[in-house]
Amino acid sequence: DHFERGKLLLTGVQIMVVDEADRMLDMGFIPDVEKIVSKLPQMRTTLLFSATMPPEIKRLADRFLMNPKEITVSKPATAAETIKQFLVMVTGAGRDQTSIAKRKREILRKLIEREQPKNAIIFCNRKRDVDVVYRSLERHGYSTAARLHGDMVQSVRMETLSKFKSGDVTLLVCSDVAARGLDIPAMSHVFNFDVPTHADDYVHRIGRTGRASASGLAVSFVTADMHGHIRLIERRERRYFPREHVPGFEPEEEEISITRTDGTGGVKGKRKSKKDKLREAAARGEKKP
Repeated sequence: DHFERGKLLLTGVQIMVVDEADRMLDMGFIPDVEKIVSKLPQMRTTLLFSATMPPEIKRLADRFLMNPKEITVSKPATAAETIKQFLVMVTGAGRDQTSIAKRKREILRKLIEREQPKNAIIFCNRKRDVDVVYRSLERHGYSTAARLHGDMVQSVRMETLSKFKSGDVTLLVCSDVAARGLDIPAMSHVFNFDVPTHADDYVHRIGRTGRASASGLAVSFVTADMHGHIRLIERRERRYFPREHVPGFEPEEEEISITRTDGTGGVKGKRKSKKDKLREAAARGEKKP
């Protein structure tokens, strides 16, 4: 933006740092980065940092770097054992996305009242959902709630972080990008209002709690469209997460309750298909209706 308005000269740049490259890729910023790089001198030092190294980032590194030295830090295999993890099944809201989002906000408030967190991060996948969840909490009397996402100006972000660290803010609704680098030693709870789309992000998120041998609690809200993501995360973590329905928000009779595969080829708790019913009828010796 500054360059396009003629307020920035890049011809004298000697060092370029590309941080959070994988996040920039997810947010669609890479074309802007490529444009900036095209304006820089060819002879320069370039540092590229990325929490993950998908093929797209590898190709990016090949374009940006000349004869690079790669330094890899081993990532934690699983989350700390001090973190208690469980899933809250979001049911009873039908298939309308607006109704599902409203149900999730209701369940969140119920869990906050039940758990009484000392402090908590509430993760959303999208910035607009950060705003919606924050406004919902504020509207329902949670005066110590705040929000944090990439569209906020830096001064407001820094002020919000300072208040969270001091305890003036106890419920921080944020996106993954905004939470990068956030270090609160005694975090009691993490709520995944949205299940992360990448299994690695799950470990990064819940790793905000349960640090330095302290206990922590991580709760993830699971809607019907997130079943596959949860199974991937469970395989990544090599564990099965307990499921629960919050009292007052139990599933309707025909809804799916996510559980382990029951061994019959279907999912336990799933409404029976027409084929299943015909198969059972044949096993009982009944005639086809």
